[in-house]
Amino acid sequence: VKDSPFAMTVQPGKTFAGSCDATGPGLSEAVAGITRGFTIQAKDQLGATLMTGGDTFVVQLDSAALSIPGTVIDNADGTYSVTYRVTRSGQYQIGVLMGVENIDGSPFELDVVPAQISAEKCVATGDGLAGMTAGDFNGGKFVITAHDHYGNRRRKGGDFFTILVQ
Repeated sequence: VKDSPFAMTVQPGKTFAGSCDATGPGLSEAVAGITRGFTIQAKDQLGATLMTGGDTFVVQLDSAALSIPGTVIDNADGTYSVTYRVTRSGQYQIGVLMGVENIDGSPFELDVVPAQISAEKCVATGDGLAGMTAGDFNGGKFVITAHDHYGNRRRKGGDFFTILVQ
């Protein structure tokens, strides 16, 4: 063909929710009270990565008892930075939508674990708190239930406590 080859530029198509994806550790695990995040990558219907911003994504974290919005920042390069902060431990689903459509993989399963132990939030219960008899190794028992600063019950033992008997 006369004057060939021809130089041309191929631009990606418009953003297609089902091709967009999200990456980062904040999609699967978090610690109560600690801000976490992940990145959304905009893509067209053929999966081509977009290099410009301007899309609107909505992020919502849902548990049986709570619904928490995420904050989405358009980086103007086809990526979107998402942050969120959850203070209640438990299982959540992270919904990432463009309009009314989920992006690829959404909703994501999130496990929010309790934060570090907070002595002020721990609870001691049992007969041993009222008194005990010296040498009686069967009496004087009590249980300490460990909680974090937000009141979340710690999921496993192993925390150390110092007991002062006067």
